[in-house]
Amino acid sequence: MNFQKLLINFIGVAFLMTSHAADIQALKNLWHWADANNISAQTIPRSEEELLQLTHLDLSNQFLTYIPPEIAVLHNLKELDISDNLITSLPAEIGNLKNLNVLILGTMNGGNYLTSLPPEIGKLENLTYLVANKNELEALPPEIGSLQSISEIDLFYNKLSSLPPEIGKLKTLKRIGLQYNQLTSLPEEMAQLKELEFISVDSELLENSSTKMILQRTGATIKHD
Repeated sequence: MNFQKLLINFIGVAFLMTSHAADIQALKNLWHWADANNISAQTIPRSEEELLQLTHLDLSNQFLTYIPPEIAVLHNLKELDISDNLITSLPAEIGNLKNLNVLILGTMNGGNYLTSLPPEIGKLENLTYLVANKNELEALPPEIGSLQSISEIDLFYNKLSSLPPEIGKLKTLKRIGLQYNQLTSLPEEMAQLKELEFISVDSELLENSSTKMILQRTGATIKHD
């Protein structure tokens, strides 16, 4: 019995040591990326303790072409802004940022070149605010329906031609911006969004009688150009 306990303890310690070593290597890779992109130590602290305690990270307007997968080591991160860059894809590891509340991928001042979002985005169970304006998004992953804390989604100025029916699962969604896309209809599941208070769409979308009825069934205020 004592031998079994000793073995279990040894395995536990070995696992922790391996995990910590992996985190240290991830931090080194993150620092190397920051150095290569001239990101200041004020934005990405160069000390292990400060970096791991980081809760807000503003990487906007840095001419970045990618976000490294090592971003996932920032377990305490609550807000991430990577708007106004040259990014074409997000790493799947972004789904490991379990404490993330705010994810800004693009604002009206500048976006990126994202054509899609990784399915892992659905793992962000604490995300309340998703902003992806001024990108090249052609579709949203079905996993978007797993964002059970989401309150607002902004998708202005993209290339969306449809929305996944899973968007109807967003029971906490209050606001969504869809103007300046290529939508010709909306999934009828959107009528299930009873907490929706505001939706912004293109006028052409309201010419579709079934879509107009879906929006009216939500009870939300409808804004259109």
